Amino acid sequence: SRGVDRALNTQVRFDGASALMVAARHRMFGMVRQLLRRNANRYLRDQAGLTAEGHARRAGWLPIAEFLATTKAAGPTGMYTFQD
Repeated sequence: SRGVDRALNTQVRFDGASALMVAARHRMFGMVRQLLRRNANRYLRDQAGLTAEGHARRAGWLPIAEFLATTKAAGPTGMYTFQD
């Protein structure tokens, strides 16, 4: 599990995308939630300067972008928004 946690925020060499960025731009809402529960870093930026939220917006997946923008924490007990 430590290897999974360590690899969670690894960015690929050709564009700097993380697993969270890839999930966000490919409309994988369930995966986005799971990655956040595992403490994926939502603030990482790729070589173009985009975060996972930026990838979701660019791809037109506004519900995922809004979720990433408003969810401040994730853990085993659930998600918490900035309004909580």
